[in-house]
Amino acid sequence: MLLLLGGALLFALGLSFSVLSKKPISYVQAAERYHYYYSAANDKKVAFTVDDGPHPPVSEEFFTVLEQYDAPATFFYIGEKALLRPDIVREAAERGFDVENHSFTHSHDAHTSYTRLSVELSVTGYLIDQITGERPLFYRPPYLLGIGVDPTINPYLPLPEDMLWALELGYLPIGSDIDPKDWIATSTEEIIARLARELESKPNGRIILLHEDATMAKALPATIEYLHKNGYSIVSLAELLTPPEEISLLGTLWPGDTNEKTNGDVSKLQWFLYGKGYLDPYALSGVFDTQTKAALTEFQIAQGILDPSNPDAAIAGIAEASTRDLIRTLSLKDTIDNAGSVSGRSLWNSATAPVAYGVRTIYITTTPFLREALIGILFLTLILVVARSLGLAGLLLFGRLRRVRVPQVIAINEMPGISVVIPAYNEEENIAATIESVIRCSYPKREIIVIDDGSTDGTAQQVHAVIEAYPQEKVKLIQLENGGKAHAINVALEHSHYDIIAVLDADAAIDPHALQHFAKHFQDSGVGAVAGRVRTTGRGNMLDVFQTLEYAIGQNIDKKAFSALGAVGVVPGPAGAWRKDAVLEMGGFSTDTLVEDQDMTLTLLRAGKKIVYEPLALAYTETPHNVTNFLKQRFRWVYGTMQCFWKHKGAMVEQPTSNMSVVVLPNTFIYNICLPLLYPFADSALIIGLIFGQWETLVLPFLVFTAFDLSYAFLGLWGEPRAGRLLFAVPLQRILYRQLLYYTVMRAVVRAIEGTGSGWNKFRKIGETQRYYVRSLRTPVTVEPVPVSGESLAVPIASLSVSSLAGGPEERS
Repeated sequence: MLLLLGGALLFALGLSFSVLSKKPISYVQAAERYHYYYSAANDKKVAFTVDDGPHPPVSEEFFTVLEQYDAPATFFYIGEKALLRPDIVREAAERGFDVENHSFTHSHDAHTSYTRLSVELSVTGYLIDQITGERPLFYRPPYLLGIGVDPTINPYLPLPEDMLWALELGYLPIGSDIDPKDWIATSTEEIIARLARELESKPNGRIILLHEDATMAKALPATIEYLHKNGYSIVSLAELLTPPEEISLLGTLWPGDTNEKTNGDVSKLQWFLYGKGYLDPYALSGVFDTQTKAALTEFQIAQGILDPSNPDAAIAGIAEASTRDLIRTLSLKDTIDNAGSVSGRSLWNSATAPVAYGVRTIYITTTPFLREALIGILFLTLILVVARSLGLAGLLLFGRLRRVRVPQVIAINEMPGISVVIPAYNEEENIAATIESVIRCSYPKREIIVIDDGSTDGTAQQVHAVIEAYPQEKVKLIQLENGGKAHAINVALEHSHYDIIAVLDADAAIDPHALQHFAKHFQDSGVGAVAGRVRTTGRGNMLDVFQTLEYAIGQNIDKKAFSALGAVGVVPGPAGAWRKDAVLEMGGFSTDTLVEDQDMTLTLLRAGKKIVYEPLALAYTETPHNVTNFLKQRFRWVYGTMQCFWKHKGAMVEQPTSNMSVVVLPNTFIYNICLPLLYPFADSALIIGLIFGQWETLVLPFLVFTAFDLSYAFLGLWGEPRAGRLLFAVPLQRILYRQLLYYTVMRAVVRAIEGTGSGWNKFRKIGETQRYYVRSLRTPVTVEPVPVSGESLAVPIASLSVSSLAGGPEERS
């Protein structure tokens, strides 16, 4: 993984050079290729274009069949896939096939902005260039966005903005006019039948769109045989779109000559006359007709071959020897003059050879600069990490020295009521356990409000079953049409009766004494919300271990430290309590971001409320169990954090000395957004340092950085269950888990140029909370007796066990 990060650093540097050196394609050049495509020179020619690879082992089948039939093809590769299988990309090029650009992510959103498209094309293009040694020229937009059935830019239609961007980035967009829809076909016969219909209905269609899948690979031999049988020549895509560079006519051309008789010389002559402005593009017919003769005569007069006052009838409008020689000379001169322009694959290769040499030369000469840049990034990262570690340690000490005495005893008749709100969407796996965990709470004055936000599974049935099982409990179910989590919570606020709102995720199980620990903080009128402590329900999956590490370290250090200032930045969804009046005063939970809990936390901080952390208010939540779900969840968190920062950035101007401006927002921007983008460079320093022997300047600072990282983890795990075992997992977490976080942050930064809607963004649950809750029942809960109204019996909260839900096989506490 570190080797990949080292490669990523070099890739980024090379990419910057590549982008700067890539020349744009002019609209005129694109129009010329469109006209040439429809000229008679391409009659009965077709080109295979194969999308969405590389796709092992199907790729090998394509290569073998195409070579067997001596059929050229152009493979449009997706950058993400090419990054994972560069061996296939290189093999395609080595076996003589053209490799072109199909964007990096193959997303519907690839064309949402110039910046997004630039990243998609530049990264993929440079990747292909480095793997194959040849720069891609053509770009097939995902889903044919912006280009459709046109072979390339259509000069007779308005130019879409995204196609103009592609030209500016140096790529010629490629569409497809023959689509057998192989991606939905189930048999070879179906593909051949669709291909036949397409060719019949589109006699000028030449670009065949194929996809790299098993069905098409199986049908490929029959497809090639069908085309050959019907008189089609299979040529490269470049041949269909690349006009001849040097016009060498083999013999005298006379009116009436055709391509068939002259080996294509008529089309070459017509293309030359069109390029010089003497012939309309629609006259590129492959037949030496009167229009071609008139254009040739005009050219001869302009070049002094004919006397306009007394033209020689023997050569007027005839491509005889002197005219042919002049045409060859002028075309050769054009080829030399345009050597730096974009034409075909062969011209592209010759043009980029000196550029490639220049890039290599620049890289060698700038190695010292690269070294200094790496050192600078590494030391910047080290400074930020050390500064944060020392700052948090100082806050922890500050909090311990001036610990606010929170009452540890509350008279039962003075306990404030708590409305427990559980918003749910498709949570049939866990919702019953979540509600029952609240019912088992020893806090007497409570109500439970479950909001079913348009679930399509059995969530409502599970809630009804719990209500029937506990008729004495105040459990209310409200069913809504799907409107998002924030909307669901706001509806619950309207139906709640108490001033404290404990919001629990529907996949969380709460500790029996958590509500008491929430309630005690609200005796301070300045407290707007309380962040509880979240632990995972995982049972040993490596991803679960990594997430357990992350939760433990983040809460035991970050939240405790910021709580000393009343400036906790996030009240977590699985365990949080809010002052109802304060939330309503802010307008309720907002749908402006993907993380409504963090948004409301920052809103309350901005309004001057304190947000504190209570480690005894425990909740256990199900975490993603596979990488796909993990990335989905973390992307929502990271992107939502960026949205929150952007939304509340004005506080730094409005309240420059507040905790929000001095602590929370800088911490969010520097350490949650920027620092993860620097980590890959810091990690790569180890590889670069070992390779080039930079022990003092790269390796040693990296080891210091790692030591601080481990010390930070050790402090965060102090007192945690299985702390020793978890500490041993920290190095592995650094190598594997953080790469996923880096990827998520980078992806979120790219996506930050787009807008996105607010919603639940759920990952699929497997019922781990339900199973965890059942296991916890092995340890019975002793609930203190609740006196009748008016009694003043006091319950000593500090004496209540917090291990009732944490017991069982894993001894969680």
